[in-house]
Amino acid sequence: TATISSIVGDFIGNSATTTGNTSFGGAIYNYATSSGSEATISSIVGDFIGNSATGSSYSYGGAISNYAYYSGSTATISSIVGDFIGNSATGSSYSYGGAIYNSAYYSVTATISSIVGDFIGNSATTSSASSSRYAQGGAISNYANSGTATIGVTNANFLNNYAQSSSATTVQGGAIYTNANMTLKADGSVAKNGGVSTISGNYISSNSGSTKNYEAIYVDSASATFTFNAINGGQFLINDKINGVAGYDLVFTGDNANTFDVNNIITNADMTVTNADFNWNMSGNNVMDTSALNSLTVNANADLGLTIDFNATGKQADKITTTNTSTGTITLESLNLTGDFTTWTTGDKVQIINNTDTANSTLQLALSSAVVTQLGGGTVHKVFEITDTTTGTDAITATTAWNDNFYSWHRDDTIEHYGVIGLATTSTTNDSIGYSEDHTAFIQGSRVNDSQLDALKLVNNDTTNPTKDFTANADGVTYNVGA
Repeated sequence: TATISSIVGDFIGNSATTTGNTSFGGAIYNYATSSGSEATISSIVGDFIGNSATGSSYSYGGAISNYAYYSGSTATISSIVGDFIGNSATGSSYSYGGAIYNSAYYSVTATISSIVGDFIGNSATTSSASSSRYAQGGAISNYANSGTATIGVTNANFLNNYAQSSSATTVQGGAIYTNANMTLKADGSVAKNGGVSTISGNYISSNSGSTKNYEAIYVDSASATFTFNAINGGQFLINDKINGVAGYDLVFTGDNANTFDVNNIITNADMTVTNADFNWNMSGNNVMDTSALNSLTVNANADLGLTIDFNATGKQADKITTTNTSTGTITLESLNLTGDFTTWTTGDKVQIINNTDTANSTLQLALSSAVVTQLGGGTVHKVFEITDTTTGTDAITATTAWNDNFYSWHRDDTIEHYGVIGLATTSTTNDSIGYSEDHTAFIQGSRVNDSQLDALKLVNNDTTNPTKDFTANADGVTYNVGA
């Protein structure tokens, strides 16, 4: 057993570098060295700035590596209070955790119970061109082989961290990579950041940053649960994508005195929202995005409000797709509405919730008063009007004067369409926005003469009666058509 009770101080510009295979922990390496052993650090208070772990093949934890490997061993850090800024893990083939690597192999336990601090500009990078190599967790990598690896983080900002390679390497989790249970907490009773946790600007890149995919979190196990817990007025602001393998559990929870603002897509999760005021904004880029979830459960004690892009002309919108049983109600709070409804007809609709398990899913939409207003008030109203142009030529009569005014003409008529735009059903109840037409109104336009024509020539070409008599009548200007 090795124990350090307390560490107080900043760690700046330290490095663990090897020309051999592997480097661990640029500033601190807490390692349980044998079967049944315990490596414990009770408390760390200090900032970690510009530390690095560099290995010719592997690098683990640019600032801290907390690692249990041998059977029955434990590696524990009870508390960390401090910020992690500009730390890096760099390996030619594998890089894990630009700031922190927490790992449990075999029947072991690796735990970092509490971190209160920000993670800013940390990175995990590799230069390998092989897709079987990895850069994971620009700020944190939490990895369990067959052991238990646990991290708890409170009131942390994750800003501008990244996992990156120069070519085809697998990159996951610009801020956090985990294949084990992990919890982020926003606690209004804790002074750090005023109880607000912001996750923004974190990305992954497989071409040295030339193209950035703003993914903050990657959960790499269907048996793992990633939890966002907001209490005592705590708030989460999440601007980056949350991703993972199909079927991981993603939980947004708290005490209802909280706010979750999510401004990106979420994919592959079994997602549950409970005891939460949850605002989900998928709009703003006019690109029709899809949050492809394994399932979504919105409990009755939660309020999930959704804002989406809605292109009326193209009949497209951001969408939530679920493949397994999903329940609850999503309130459509606002539309970023572009285009118009001039091409719509009765029965046209845009699906916003796609429950592919149609037999068991009851997840459905509700409309806020603001959206009802955007869509015309929920009553029969003039949704759109179209112009119908009628063209023609003055009719030839039995007698026609050669100097008559004879015209080709057009008339622009207006057809007004009255109906209701509101909730509709495509696959499951109230999963869409649709149009139901009530009636139309026809308003005839005024005739407009386009060009004057040669009346005599038209009479001569008239085929209504092939026999023609062009002898002038006594007035000298009127011709009889036909015998």
